[in-house]
Amino acid sequence: MKINKATLTFGVIGLCATLSSFQKSLVESHDSVVVSNAIMNDEIPADVKVILDQKCTSCHGEAKQKGGLRLDSMESILKGGESGPAVEFGNAKSILLTSIHSPLESDEHMPPASKPQLTEEEISTINKWICGDSLAK
Repeated sequence: MKINKATLTFGVIGLCATLSSFQKSLVESHDSVVVSNAIMNDEIPADVKVILDQKCTSCHGEAKQKGGLRLDSMESILKGGESGPAVEFGNAKSILLTSIHSPLESDEHMPPASKPQLTEEEISTINKWICGDSLAK
């Protein structure tokens, strides 16, 4: 059987497209597992809890709940405040994420400009917790 260049070229292109699609589905599948684990776990992961305790709970904790929001327990985070749930796992537009990614000058930015800001590493940790690896990069 003789294979011409065109057949070989289309075969290679088809194989590459299939492998690319397969790789993408593996990444999406991994991120879905990460998000599912976050939802099923009643506890805030230790690395995230440290960040929330240091940068958020002075205004959104047990003693004080600005905007009706508490960030000191998973139940409170999922319940949310006046604007709705702070976190929707798998949603890059969750209130917590849009707040920490808003420009510093924005009224939506958290923490307020007068408070210590999150580092890039802390933001990455929260991104990964909410959306999995794909958003953390």
